[in-house]
Amino acid sequence: MTTHPDALVDLRRIPPKDRDPLVFSKFAALASDTTLELVSDDELQPLRHLFEARMPGNFRWQAVDKGPDLWRALITRLSGHAVCCGCCGGV
Repeated sequence: MTTHPDALVDLRRIPPKDRDPLVFSKFAALASDTTLELVSDDELQPLRHLFEARMPGNFRWQAVDKGPDLWRALITRLSGHAVCCGCCGGV
């Protein structure tokens, strides 16, 4: 299943230390049942693990491209779920 993105974040020119906060900010701004597309020059799996830890059940992740030069993923915010900022560790 391919989803059409509602927003795009191209991480290739963003400093690595700023990438995760940017992605979580953009995701938090999404309406329910909308999709954020990520484009990266680096593996996105560590970011997926952060999503799983901070927001279990609140998103759907679809890997589109898996390297070695380009990684793309679609992250859909699922309806009926509040988005956690992660500050509390998901408690």
